[in-house]
Amino acid sequence: MNDLEEAGVLDKPLGVDFIDINMIQAFQRAGVTWVDGMTPMMEARSIKSPDEQKVSRIVGAICDSLHYEFTHTQFLKPGLTENEVAAFGFEYLYNIPGMEDVEDIIVSSGPNAWPNWRNFSDRIIRPGELVIIDLAALTWNGFQVLRVPDVLRGRHPDR
Repeated sequence: MNDLEEAGVLDKPLGVDFIDINMIQAFQRAGVTWVDGMTPMMEARSIKSPDEQKVSRIVGAICDSLHYEFTHTQFLKPGLTENEVAAFGFEYLYNIPGMEDVEDIIVSSGPNAWPNWRNFSDRIIRPGELVIIDLAALTWNGFQVLRVPDVLRGRHPDR
């Protein structure tokens, strides 16, 4: 409330991008009028500057290079565990200059691949199994980019 008052907007509607029942009740008690803030935020995020477009292409190339390393250098093979594959990916990405954060590398194989439980484990990858590798949000040189090209290898597990 003090921040709103100091900014001179205490009597103005407050744009909120996420709200739950506790926040609604707190706003009611404080007399704060809130409005949808998510829609304008999403609309603003959909507009990309030339720098943001260039960074998206660079991060896309970084992701493509890691997927190439997984699939074309004979790294991804039976006998490795899902967490060994993820560790290889983390090490590869963090050795790229400017890489600040890798939110997650998801490696799911065999029965973990369907339904895709979006994690990795100490499960050993077996010959011919489906392996799904997702890269979550990467932060490179201050830009966070969500780029999730999947690597699918092997066959779909029987249900």
